[in-house]
Amino acid sequence: MASFKYQAAVMMENFEKSSPMDILQLIHKYSLTDAYPNTAIAICIFLTLPVTVATCERSFSKLKIIKNYLRSTMGQERLSCLAVVSIEHEVANALDFDDVISDFASKKARKKFLHSEIMSLFPDLSDAFEGPQEIESLCMQCYKNGVTKLLLTKIPFFKEVIISSFKCEHCGFSNNEVQPGSAIQPKGVRYTVTINDKKMMNRQVVKQASAMFRIEELDFEGPAFTSQGALTTIEGLFENAIAGLQQQQQLRMIQDPDLAKKIDEVINKLNEYKTGDIPFTLIVEDISGNSFVENPYAPDADPFVKIEYFKRSKEHNEQLGLNQENEDAQDDEKEEFEVLEFQTNCSSCNGPAPTRMKQLDIPHFKQVIIMATTCDACGKKTNEVRAGGAIEELGTRITFRMTDPSDLNRDVLTSESCTVSFPHLEMEFRLSSSGGKFTTLEGLLYNVLEHLGTISPFSFGDSAAKTNKVNDLVETIHKVIEGKEFITIVLDDPVGNSYLQNIYAPDPDPEIKIEKYERTQDQNDQYGLSDMKTENYINS
Repeated sequence: MASFKYQAAVMMENFEKSSPMDILQLIHKYSLTDAYPNTAIAICIFLTLPVTVATCERSFSKLKIIKNYLRSTMGQERLSCLAVVSIEHEVANALDFDDVISDFASKKARKKFLHSEIMSLFPDLSDAFEGPQEIESLCMQCYKNGVTKLLLTKIPFFKEVIISSFKCEHCGFSNNEVQPGSAIQPKGVRYTVTINDKKMMNRQVVKQASAMFRIEELDFEGPAFTSQGALTTIEGLFENAIAGLQQQQQLRMIQDPDLAKKIDEVINKLNEYKTGDIPFTLIVEDISGNSFVENPYAPDADPFVKIEYFKRSKEHNEQLGLNQENEDAQDDEKEEFEVLEFQTNCSSCNGPAPTRMKQLDIPHFKQVIIMATTCDACGKKTNEVRAGGAIEELGTRITFRMTDPSDLNRDVLTSESCTVSFPHLEMEFRLSSSGGKFTTLEGLLYNVLEHLGTISPFSFGDSAAKTNKVNDLVETIHKVIEGKEFITIVLDDPVGNSYLQNIYAPDPDPEIKIEKYERTQDQNDQYGLSDMKTENYINS
C-alpha cells in the first residue's frame, strides 16, 4: 500500500486531496490493475456502496403501488418495465408521444396488404372498389360477342346482390339485371309503403323476378315472373310498368280498340301517380324473400314502411322450383331427432350441469318428454319422463296379469302421480319421489325394491327379522324378476298419464284391463284441478 501511495503521488498532483474516482481513473490510465488488484477492487466496492438507502426504499414503495392485489398475475417483464417508467417518471413525462407513435408507425409500415386480398367477395356499396368484373359473352340478338359487367356487392341493412349489365357494340343491344347473391329465404317478404311525398319516389328498390308490386288505389298489379330483376326506384317501377303497357299498343288499337282505350286510361293514371303529388300505397311482395325497399332511417325503423314475413304456399314453392315434400320431410326429420340442451344446477353438488330434453311419441299412447341431467363435477346422473299432453279428463287404472317371463320386457311409463300396487301381496307404492319413469316392467320392479329399502331400511341386512311382510314381498319380487313366479300389477294414475305397452296393438291385449274413472274431489284439490277454469276456453 505504501508503494502505491508513493507511485501515485509521483504520477498525480495533490494526491492527498484526490477523490476515490480520481485514483481509480489513475489506475486504469496507467494500467496498474495487475500491479495493485486488491486496491482497484477495494476502490470499486467503495464507489458502489450507497450513501443512503432512500433509493432502494423508494423502489420498494413504487412496487407496492404498481403490483397491488388487482395485478397479482402480472409477469416479471411487465413489472420491470412499469417500475422503470414509474421510478424515472421525470424522463417519462418529458417524452413526446407524437414522436413515439410516428416511430412505431414507421416500423410497422412494411406490413402492406393488397386491396384485392382484403376486399370481400361482396363489398358494401359505400366501400371503394376497383370496378366491376368484365366478361366477354355472346349477344343473343346478333350472335356476336359483347361485354357483360358483373358487380357483386352488399346493400346496407339488406343482403348480397349480383348486378349484371350487358352491352353489344355490334348491334347496340343492352340489358341489365339484378339477381340475389344469397339463397332463397325461408319465408317470403311483403313491403307496404305509404307514399305521401315526391322525395319518396326516389327510394331505391331491389325487385327480383319473383316479386310482384301493387298500387292499392289504382287496383293495379305487376305480376311476378313477368320481368327480370332490377335495381331501380319507386318511380322506376312506374316507368317500367308504363313501358310494358305501351308495347304493342298500336296493334291493340287496330285489333281491340276498347281494350287499348282502357290501357291508355291506366297509363294516364300511372303518369299522374308517378309524380308523387297524389298519396298512394305501394305493396312489394316477393315469395323468395330477396326483394328490398330502401330505409333512409336505418338502423331505426321506417315509419312509412311495414314489413311482413309469410310462409310460402305449395304453389309458391313450385314456382321457385322447391320440392315442398322433401323440405317438409327434412323439417320433420330434424324435429324428430332434435335434442334441446339447457343449463341447470346439480341436485347433489349444486354445480352447473347440462340437462338434455327430447320429445318422443309413444305409439298408441301420447307424447312424452324425456329429460336427462349429467353433472361433470360429481358424476351424478338423473333422468325423468313427463307426459307431454294435457291432464286427462278421467283417471286411468291399468291392471296387468303376467303370464310369461317375456312380459318383463314390456315398456312402462309411470308419472309422478302413479301408484303401483300388487293385489295378491296387499302392497301399494307411490313412486312420486323418483319422478316420472320410462322403463320396462323389470326396471319397475327394481325401482320397487329400491323404494322398499328407502321406506323400511331395517327390513334388510343383519338387523332384519327373519320373517316379516317386507321380506316376503322382496322374495316374491325376486322370483318374478327371475321368471319363476307371476303376479298381477296395477298402475293407478288419477291424471291418466301412465302407460303399459300393448304388444297386440292396435288390437286389445287380453292380459291388460284399462279402466277410466272419475277423480274424487280430494284428488282434484291435490293436483290443483278444482281452481282451473276451462269452460268456454276455446271459444274465448
